[in-house]
Amino acid sequence: MVLPRKPFVLRGSETIETVAHTPRWSAVEFSDQAITQPEERVVIIAYHARTHGDGRRAYAGWCTTTYHATGNDDWRVVQHHKTAAVSE
Repeated sequence: MVLPRKPFVLRGSETIETVAHTPRWSAVEFSDQAITQPEERVVIIAYHARTHGDGRRAYAGWCTTTYHATGNDDWRVVQHHKTAAVSE
């Protein structure tokens, strides 16, 4: 996973630990979604997200999330990237 602040690049258990301690947003609005399936068990979703609420600073940005299906058809995130919107 890549973030816009240190440590920037996270791998494996680092990613899980970081996400587990990230406060949740009370509202997220998605737009401009695009879904690509380059292989049978891989899906890539690109989208714009706007978040707000719970006293946290609002965020707007462009994201991609890549999912991979395991042997049990359990879909797992294998990559996530977000880039803050420069202008809205």
